[in-house]
Amino acid sequence: MLKSPYTAPKIVILSGPYGTGRKTLARNYVKSRYCTELEKSGSNCGTCEICRNILTNKEVYKEIDYSQIDTLTFAKNIVITNFELCPRDKQVKLLEWFDSQDIKPTILLIADNTDNIIDSLYMLSFILRTSLLSIE
Repeated sequence: MLKSPYTAPKIVILSGPYGTGRKTLARNYVKSRYCTELEKSGSNCGTCEICRNILTNKEVYKEIDYSQIDTLTFAKNIVITNFELCPRDKQVKLLEWFDSQDIKPTILLIADNTDNIIDSLYMLSFILRTSLLSIE
C-alpha cells in the first residue's frame, strides 16, 4: 500500500482484539506515507519532522470515535475507533460522506470484529485482521 499509494485501498478495516496494535498500525501507516526517510528505512523513521508532527496536522490526519461521524470534516487520512459499535445509520452516513468527497480520503476503521459492518462498506474495504501473539 505504501509503494502504490494511488492504487491503495481507500477504506481499510483493522480488525482484531484490543491490544493487538490496530491503532498503532494505523498511525504508523499514515506516518510512513509521508516520512522523508522511507526509502532508506522501509518504514517511517519516527525521527524526521514529518514523523514527529504529522499526527497533529488536521488537514492530513484526524482520529475520531465512531460517535463523531456526523461531524466529520475532510482530512487526507481518517482513523475511526470503536467502529464495531457504530450503528448502521452512521455507517451509511459515513459512506455517503465518503462518496461526496471529490478527493477521497483514506479511512482506517478500528474494530474488534467486522460482524456489525454493513455489506456495502465491507465490500469496499481492505480487511486486515490482527491477533494476539502467543508467548512462543
